[in-house]
Amino acid sequence: MAKYCMRCGFKTSDETKTCSVCGFIFPTPRPTAKDILAKLSSLKKLSPDTKAMASRFNKLVLPLVAVATLILVFVFGIIVPNTGAKGALRKYFSAIEKQNVKKYIDVMPEGEKQIYDIVEGTKLEEEVEEKLNEEAEKLEELYGNKVKIDIKITKVDDMTAKELKLIKSTYKLDEDLERIEIEEGVEIDFDIEYKGKDDSDKGEGVACLIKEDGKWKVYEVDTDI
Repeated sequence: MAKYCMRCGFKTSDETKTCSVCGFIFPTPRPTAKDILAKLSSLKKLSPDTKAMASRFNKLVLPLVAVATLILVFVFGIIVPNTGAKGALRKYFSAIEKQNVKKYIDVMPEGEKQIYDIVEGTKLEEEVEEKLNEEAEKLEELYGNKVKIDIKITKVDDMTAKELKLIKSTYKLDEDLERIEIEEGVEIDFDIEYKGKDDSDKGEGVACLIKEDGKWKVYEVDTDI
């Protein structure tokens, strides 16, 4: 077959890649359906050595791909949701459910910790342990033994500049708290469910969290249950 140069119109053969008159480089034609079918057909005629190599490749690479996929699922399904402000809120309710003193203290704002320190002759760990025990008893009365607390975060909004400024101003009233840098704050809406051996209940809640020196703390929590 013959074809014509798009620049000068010179007639040349179909196999020519460059016009012999003006030097125009003919574009590479896109593969047709016939070309694709021919390529697929040739794949079925692979030599035994090539097939063996492909088989070894699949056995080696595919398991690695599967492992990588599982790691990504773990990171984005477990680790990521349990970090940042959302993770701090989940940690807070987990501490209440399991009466974990250390975990509860870890998400307490420094301002709240200071309230406990004001009372002479008491230790923060002891006060928090007593508080968690009281909370556990109350939940047991309402729902029975082994109460589980499940939360589902529905919305996260940044605190307004006014709200954050108000919190910062309270910290500036105390020289021990003034050194703490409050970087940002968020308001989190969530659904919550208490489920015990005897009964269960569902409701909604809102929590305010602040970021103190790079760590998220649960500043305030309120539920309608």
